[in-house]
Amino acid sequence: MSDFKSRFEKLEKEYRFREWFHFQRYFESLNYEQLVYFARYGFCEDPQPHPLPLGSSKLDGLDRKRLLELWQENERWGEMFDRRKAEDQKFFCVHGYWPEQACGTECAGSTEREDDIQDDFGGNNVFPKGTQ
Repeated sequence: MSDFKSRFEKLEKEYRFREWFHFQRYFESLNYEQLVYFARYGFCEDPQPHPLPLGSSKLDGLDRKRLLELWQENERWGEMFDRRKAEDQKFFCVHGYWPEQACGTECAGSTEREDDIQDDFGGNNVFPKGTQ
């Protein structure tokens, strides 16, 4: 039974890696307006962008070892983000760093940036419209 479980976990890991790879290539094919739409609604409206031709993605030139490293880094970052409180996630999205980290020169525009985000995306449970 442990051989089956081990094989299953290996296949699941490979599936997640391939899903990440194809999703990254998909994002590269989006233009700015499509990215904004995706950020707001969680999907891209039709017509869907054409897939990038082979060799035109920045990922296409990387070997499998480097791709796996990038995927693992992405997985770790996603897990870390998911463990944070909603307030911390909101802070990071607005400021580009975590609340406990030192503030750089970008702090001056953070209130305006938060207002822009609320205006652009209409507010939601993480960015309620009209709150700061």
